[in-house]
Amino acid sequence: MLFNRFIQPDLDIEKLQVDPSLHLSTSAELLLPLRWMALLSGQVKADLALTTGVHTGLDMVKRSWLVQQSSKWPLNLWPMV
Repeated sequence: MLFNRFIQPDLDIEKLQVDPSLHLSTSAELLLPLRWMALLSGQVKADLALTTGVHTGLDMVKRSWLVQQSSKWPLNLWPMV
């Protein structure tokens, strides 16, 4: 797993306690895993799954389009900077 959301507790300095709140992903977090999925697709002999940041129908369309396009590599979706 490259992008596994794990619990990252915060420290409440005023109460001197650990705050175990869980912050779930948002649609804004889709781009990084999507980019890496595009880069790795066809390069590794493994199944790839993308769930982080998929919250809306549009997010699902982006993910599905990427999977469909993966058979057409190399596809320059995001040029390396």
